[in-house]
Amino acid sequence: MSNPRNDCDFCRLDANADQRVILRNDTVLFLQNEKAQGALLGSGVIIPARHAETVFDLTPEEVDATFVLLKHVKSWMDEHYHPDGYNVGWNCWTVGGQITMHAHMHVMPRFRQEPYAGRGIRYWLKQPANRWWSCLVALLFLCAQGLSQAGRYVRADFCDLTPSASGTGYASTFARAGFRTVARRVPPRPIMRHDLEMVNLRG
Repeated sequence: MSNPRNDCDFCRLDANADQRVILRNDTVLFLQNEKAQGALLGSGVIIPARHAETVFDLTPEEVDATFVLLKHVKSWMDEHYHPDGYNVGWNCWTVGGQITMHAHMHVMPRFRQEPYAGRGIRYWLKQPANRWWSCLVALLFLCAQGLSQAGRYVRADFCDLTPSASGTGYASTFARAGFRTVARRVPPRPIMRHDLEMVNLRG
């Protein structure tokens, strides 16, 4: 490993006997850890030899080497597991699901016998239960109508509601609902009605 970090599991492969190097070239490696696979039989990760936190930190040479090795990994998996499909991709940073902060491309063979066969990486993330902004819009509507009650609030982590130049994020959501919103930043505490000014554009 080049540029190793003592606090990185993927920089210290010799410290984990369960982490096996299956395939490699001069720049990247394909690893498997059966104890970390869970229900994902045969899955593994392709990592750069150099410590890089996410895919966004990879050099063009590392990106090229990753996809060259990916073809070899697929051939190896086809021979050993005979999967019916694949999921391939990176998680980036904690919110994106990354646990080890050393870039790693997941390579997951999929099988028709799985209970979740046919469901891809985005399946869970696009479910209605993950639409956190819907709850916020509902709250703001309640505030605008003077119906806010104790317990109906959102933390100040979500209070940057000023419309952006690009028209994305909260601003476009509220605009589609017919509202213009202005909110000031406050210390981390629940946002109550007096923190927000709502103007109904339809009014």
